[in-house]
Amino acid sequence: MAECILILGGAGSGKSSYALSICKSFKKKIFLATALPVDNETREKIKRHREERGADWITVEEPLYIGQRINEFSEADSVILLDCLTFWINNLMFEGAEVEKEVQVLKKAISHASGTIVVVSNEVGLGIVPVETESRKYRYYLATANKEIAQISKKVIFMIAGIPLFIKSDSPAKNSLIP
Repeated sequence: MAECILILGGAGSGKSSYALSICKSFKKKIFLATALPVDNETREKIKRHREERGADWITVEEPLYIGQRINEFSEADSVILLDCLTFWINNLMFEGAEVEKEVQVLKKAISHASGTIVVVSNEVGLGIVPVETESRKYRYYLATANKEIAQISKKVIFMIAGIPLFIKSDSPAKNSLIP
């Protein structure tokens, strides 16, 4: 099984930059991008992320079938950076896909992958309960995906203001609230 690292946090918390820092020592780096350039803001974010990554990355754009792409590209001694579940869940809902089924496909792909998988996702459960039904459904699906991936991850890191907080780690000291 691959080593899976889940990085959660709010918008602008430093998740993607921290994920890149984890991946920099790998010789083969694959960036699995889920964002679709649907507006100027997203296009600008995609451009900034490409520049931050640099030329030594293979970029695979896949808005829907990321489990299949992990199966296709995972290799020992490589890293796949999946950025991010947040856009992916949105894409699945927009397409009318079976979200819970696709989450299980992703979980299985990660569980059977080689190498290292780093997954980035937003934590959307810390705010108020959305009024709109679709927003509540989105929050539910993303929370479910986060929990499923956290379950199989060796490390879960929560980013706050650019600072990593280790929620789950192979180091017992990093899991403890007591120093």
